[in-house]
Amino acid sequence: MIPISLKVTINTSRLLYVLQVPDGIVVRTSSIQEELG
Repeated sequence: MIPISLKVTINTSRLLYVLQVPDGIVVRTSSIQEELG
């Protein structure tokens, strides 16, 4: 099970990616997060 703090870090990083990178990478990052749970 992943610690809450790590989940928050991942969510924050993903929000930054949404602002900064192309959609293709955002989709991959979202998929990675779903795999991590």
